[in-house]
Amino acid sequence: KATSWTLDAADAAKFSGGADTFGHATPGGARALLDAAARLGGDGVFVDLGSGCGHVAVYAASLNLTLRTRGHELSSKRHAAAVAARDGLAADVAARVDFVEGDLFDADVASAGAVFASAGGAGRSVFQA
Repeated sequence: KATSWTLDAADAAKFSGGADTFGHATPGGARALLDAAARLGGDGVFVDLGSGCGHVAVYAASLNLTLRTRGHELSSKRHAAAVAARDGLAADVAARVDFVEGDLFDADVASAGAVFASAGGAGRSVFQA
């Protein structure tokens, strides 16, 4: 099953600016955040805002076997893909990965030891909030 890299009309309507694309982190940027996640202690929570299909949250949990990760994604299809990816992981890793469908502005990051936000497709207003 192919993953859609653009938003359908229902998901695009969730963005106030009507964005129909999304952004990717550069490999170097993702590596820096994942390195930070790998250094978090056992109490650490790694939060990925705009988690898409869950790649970064899954990879972070795989690198640090005590880390809990939580991805927040607005797109229903990408959220479903992330949940499906998590459900295919080994049970010990899957138990530490959670995905939430919803607006990143509603995400609880109080317990986060590291927050990753790759939301370039959401428009400039995201970075001005």
